[in-house]
Amino acid sequence: MHIGVVRNLQRMADEAKRNGNPPLFLTRFSPVHVRWHGSSRIPGFLLFHWHAVEHVKDLGIDSMLGVNPYVVNDFRPGGDFADADWDDYMGSFGPSSTLDELAEYSFQLENWHNNSHMVIGNATGTDLMNPATNIFLREFWNLHFFINQRFENEMKSYAEANHPTINTAAAIVRHIENSHHRYVRSI
Repeated sequence: MHIGVVRNLQRMADEAKRNGNPPLFLTRFSPVHVRWHGSSRIPGFLLFHWHAVEHVKDLGIDSMLGVNPYVVNDFRPGGDFADADWDDYMGSFGPSSTLDELAEYSFQLENWHNNSHMVIGNATGTDLMNPATNIFLREFWNLHFFINQRFENEMKSYAEANHPTINTAAAIVRHIENSHHRYVRSI
């Protein structure tokens, strides 16, 4: 089932490229994002959003929107979004060396992310709580590019411990999706 979602995202990106209209990807992505946040949930949080971020980068939408990923200090005391305390949610996580740890990291990061949407929205005056429209906002992508960076670091830790020859984020994602089906829903 996750392969269908991944292929659908690729078709939407291809259509946007073919039409020379990168924002078309966001228009097509909106209902998919809504469905995912409803009951679909396959692939899991980090894998689903990883694919979305990759298409946004590939299409140059990040440049169009002026995306500038947040950093950990933005979510610490003194940061713009300190109420979404990174250390409180994520401080106890070390590098993931197993798929179970990577799935737990995904679960905890999604919880942190849900709170962060509200905190960032309140601080910036943007509605980041509506999955149909938040994808059109720079703040959404600033957050999700930050999350992607964290996820890629965790995936590299997992790969170094288990598959040292797999050394790019895209290759690690392919490996997880093709070889570890039972984890796709939870990562």
